[in-house]
Order: sequence, then C-alpha cells, then structure tokens
Amino acid sequence: MVSYEGGLKRGLGFSKFQVMPQTGGFNYVKASFESVKGAIKSSFEKISKGIEVKDTVPPTSNALVKMLFKGEKQITLNGEICW
Repeated sequence: MVSYEGGLKRGLGFSKFQVMPQTGGFNYVKASFESVKGAIKSSFEKISKGIEVKDTVPPTSNALVKMLFKGEKQITLNGEICW
C-alpha cells in the first residue's frame, strides 16, 4: 500500500522520488518509510474543503508531487494559494 495508495514511487537512491496519492474510496491514508536519505512520509485526508496532503522530504532529496483533481478551483501550499 505504501507505493499505491500512499503514492510513493522512488527513483535511484531516493535522491528523487514521486508522490501521487490515490485517493479513490479512502478518506485517509498515511504512508512512510525510512530511506537511506532519511524519512519519507506522505498522507492525505479528505476534509470539508477538499483534500489535505502532507509530505515529508529528506533534506538531500527532491520530490515531484502530483495530484489528480476534478474541478478544483485552488490549491494552497503552506497556507498560501499557489494555483
């Protein structure tokens, strides 16, 4: 489940990885594991305003976060509207 519902897909050596949660019929999913670069965590929860996503990326890694939305009007990142 870590690699599907949690949406974690690693690249070579965990320097780069992808996060794309599969929300499907779930209201809440939490996935994590310890990589050689540090802790990688991803979670989402369906809330009244939409979906809240929280990701943790090791300091020496890069993550590409992908979200599939239908009809969403705005995306916020750390409380700031970014889309």
